[in-house]
Amino acid sequence: MGRDLSALFDPESVAVVGASDDPAKYGHAVAAQALRAPDRRPVHLVNRRGGTVLGRPTATSLAGIGEPVELVVISVPGPGFEAAVDDALACGARAIVGITAGFAETGPLGLARQ
Repeated sequence: MGRDLSALFDPESVAVVGASDDPAKYGHAVAAQALRAPDRRPVHLVNRRGGTVLGRPTATSLAGIGEPVELVVISVPGPGFEAAVDDALACGARAIVGITAGFAETGPLGLARQ
């Protein structure tokens, strides 16, 4: 019997950590794609500075959403990535997708962190 991967491929709710209004950032592209079918499932945007992204209000943390999130997509720079994963796990995420940089490609210290 295989594992249930519905949280990854058909989640009941999604959070995008690192959502951004800057089109040059992955957090912008991920947020825009997540919002393409807004009636399908709740999509929560998380930006540590708050404010709005793509015209939608953001939470400053996953805990600030106030409800469980099944899939968390993390698009933050390497130095904040581990903390974002810890936050996702603490909030009960069943699946996490990470998009980041600043690990092995930066040298021995980055490789060790990876």
